[in-house]
Amino acid sequence: MVKLNLTFFLIMVTIFSKLIGFVREMMLLGNVGISAGLDLLVIFFSFTMFLTGVIGTCVVTNMTPVMATRSSHDAVATFLVESVKVAIGISLIAVLWNFVYLKTALADHPEAELAAQLAVLMVWILLFSVIAEYQVALFLSQNRQIPVISGNIMISLPLVIGMVFFDITILAYAIGLAIAFALRIVIFAVLLRPSVAMSAAWWRAQLMAKPLLFVNVPKILKGGSAMLSIGLIFLVAMILAERQSVGAATLVGYGRKIPMLILTSVWFVLGSRFFSQIVQQRGQGSHALIAKLTKFNTAVTIALAAGVLASIGITHLYADQMADVALDFAKVINASLPLLPIIIFVPIIEMTQRTLVTLDKHGMVMLLTYASMAVAIIGFGLSVWIWDSPFSIMLTITVALGAGALPAVLALNKIEKAP
Repeated sequence: MVKLNLTFFLIMVTIFSKLIGFVREMMLLGNVGISAGLDLLVIFFSFTMFLTGVIGTCVVTNMTPVMATRSSHDAVATFLVESVKVAIGISLIAVLWNFVYLKTALADHPEAELAAQLAVLMVWILLFSVIAEYQVALFLSQNRQIPVISGNIMISLPLVIGMVFFDITILAYAIGLAIAFALRIVIFAVLLRPSVAMSAAWWRAQLMAKPLLFVNVPKILKGGSAMLSIGLIFLVAMILAERQSVGAATLVGYGRKIPMLILTSVWFVLGSRFFSQIVQQRGQGSHALIAKLTKFNTAVTIALAAGVLASIGITHLYADQMADVALDFAKVINASLPLLPIIIFVPIIEMTQRTLVTLDKHGMVMLLTYASMAVAIIGFGLSVWIWDSPFSIMLTITVALGAGALPAVLALNKIEKAP
């Protein structure tokens, strides 16, 4: 009974955490509206989260098992020092990318000054995010789930409260976001409490030590490539959309928030249980488990599509009577329609990736990656040269992920038939 109550509590905290993040971003939309400035924020933040995802894949895969065997205060302090070193290195990559992006694609942008300010703030957010990934791995190694799933609440709640009482600008929001990310790593550090005597010799040893993160990186990235490619596809989609028209990147970025809310809340809860079963059974029965979950996701997608179609009809009939804020909300809700099928495709790709990694078949994951990326490249090319619209970009995302799901199903069938 106690275990059941704890599980239910964790589920509720997870859903609340994701929901408040969604509310935070929708409140920002209500404050600033669909605009060129919001386009820039969406792009820079997406790039930051993409790099965080790459490092997070390596950290969780490499570091969590190591940390589980090294629970001393000295080991915790060592890992946290490494997190700062790695965070600084990754942040320098972001600085380089931001500089090139500012000097090329955004050189003549009407919001060039805001873009430069966001670029600086997002480097800090990346720095804090990478450190947090190490802290999360430490918590997971200690089987402490509550701080991990509460992390988004620490980030979102102060911003939501602030936006309730104040109308904020995009720059003010980005500053608040950076402060919130910094606050999260401070709270995590206090909870971890690595009390150790840090002498000059100790510091020298830490600075000279080779990061444990970079053990087996090629294999890890290969095993996580299918999900990382999804993040890359979304990032490229928003960059291309920004070149089309003002607000296009916002429509793409916010259009995916409804399906992503389902994927990161309901799917997170259901998917965690399915994944544990797949690990325990070493991939056997994975096809049936994923098929069962896909039926549920299909039903959710159909229900959401019906709601979005109703929203499109209402917007078409009453657009002239709607306030600007309501019209912006309606636009991003309506823009989610071509992206709703990813609620079906992403879990198939993720669960197949996890199944293949569990079976040490990292190379097979690349088949999913190649399929998604090949279709994305073709689709984005057509979007740029022939069908220049945000809808075509969003449709490309969905078709690309569907292309990645197809070899996933074939891989699952192959596993099922293997002796």
